Amino acid sequence: MVLLDLSSACRSISTTLLSGCYEVGGMLRLRSTWRKQRFHHFPNTLYSSFVSEHTPSFRFSRLLQVVETDIDELNHVNNVQYVQYVQDTAAAHWHAAFPVGEREPYIWVVLEHRVRYHKPAFLGEKLRCTTWVGTVRGAQSQRFVRIERAADDVLLCEAETQWVLLDPSTQRPKRVTPEVEQRLRVAV
Repeated sequence: MVLLDLSSACRSISTTLLSGCYEVGGMLRLRSTWRKQRFHHFPNTLYSSFVSEHTPSFRFSRLLQVVETDIDELNHVNNVQYVQYVQDTAAAHWHAAFPVGEREPYIWVVLEHRVRYHKPAFLGEKLRCTTWVGTVRGAQSQRFVRIERAADDVLLCEAETQWVLLDPSTQRPKRVTPEVEQRLRVAV
């Protein structure tokens, strides 16, 4: 998975997909109309009911162990590290579905993360990160990730990410084809 500078991706995406970008406090924000429609189904929760009702048959999982560099001053996994786990899990699924030689015509960039932290993880614990693809529309793909403690299956964190597929040569949005979507929805 290749990640691009958000400002260049934002400029590319805004040209063809969104209504533009604007700057607030030195950070680029996306101005869009789809945002209002996308989240109205999920008030005040991170989609627990949506996730259970619309779960596809295949989920990709990987195990990882919490290492010392993941720990913050409160002696648990730093919240930013959970976001890294989310991105690494999505990348691992992508690399399993599209091995070297097949993934080069594509670049995925993050448009937005929504993360809910439930419980802390600690040094040495094994975590199970599970991901699956939700709605795919145009160049966008919704992906869910659940992070659970492997020893007792306790939910620690859940996330929803909106990804945008780009053409690597133009760095412009590229429609997710039915073939790409299908390969992300079947066992690898």
